[in-house]
Amino acid sequence: SLQEAELTGVDFSHAKMEQAQLTDTRCDGAIFASAHLDYADFSNAILKNCDFANASLYRANLHDIDDSNVVWSGSGKSKALGTDKKRYRAQHWTPK
Repeated sequence: SLQEAELTGVDFSHAKMEQAQLTDTRCDGAIFASAHLDYADFSNAILKNCDFANASLYRANLHDIDDSNVVWSGSGKSKALGTDKKRYRAQHWTPK
């Protein structure tokens, strides 16, 4: 579990991180190239400028991530879970 961790610039290349809990992490510029991230949870993570090239992301949770300038080439992002619309609305609800 690395929830709410500051992981800016960390190199996780080839890491085996299946089911890793990375919710609310700040990973600006981190490298996850060829990492095994199946079922990992990146909900609400800041992933700006990260490298996920050739990473395995089967059923990884990418709910409400900030993925500006991320390299996804060769990754399994298409097999990951995107933002859950109902959860997003609930998290960003404000009373009138």
